Amino acid sequence: EKPIFVHLKKTILIEPCTWSANILEQIIDNNIVENGLLIKKAISYVSSDNKRKEKKRKFIVRENDYSASRLTYDDNDFPELAEDIELDTIDNIVDNLGLTKIDLLCGDVENAEVDMIKGAKKSLEKGIIRNVAICTYHGPDNHNLISNILKEYGFIDIILDAGVTYGRSGTICFDN
Repeated sequence: EKPIFVHLKKTILIEPCTWSANILEQIIDNNIVENGLLIKKAISYVSSDNKRKEKKRKFIVRENDYSASRLTYDDNDFPELAEDIELDTIDNIVDNLGLTKIDLLCGDVENAEVDMIKGAKKSLEKGIIRNVAICTYHGPDNHNLISNILKEYGFIDIILDAGVTYGRSGTICFDN
């Protein structure tokens, strides 16, 4: 049986939740996503190895309602549902994997979408990220905040549709 997503050089799946990561591992193992790589981390604007006040981040998993799962810094926030999770930035992941082009950056990172874009500053500056589809329904100002950041880096055709902000780089790219 052919993979559903074919002709992709590399698909990088980033997921902090153990339950969801296990499902994604099965998808990769069953070749539903061709050339898939799973990274079990939470996306932020700084990585865990950077010095910051918050030494750890918790991921709250609500097994009966995964849409209510979220990242938190509060150790008292549902401690029985929380798991420690490593933070990383898009820029750090791009550097570590030696990526020179991301055709599409998709993100639904439980109200950390603004942090995700802030953590992709270098990749945006270099024109590595070509297109975005980012869920912005988690916060009332997320679309405007993310749109403004994308515009700073030359993104055009930025629209909001069904809670997702779409945009494309205005940089002309001649490579494949």
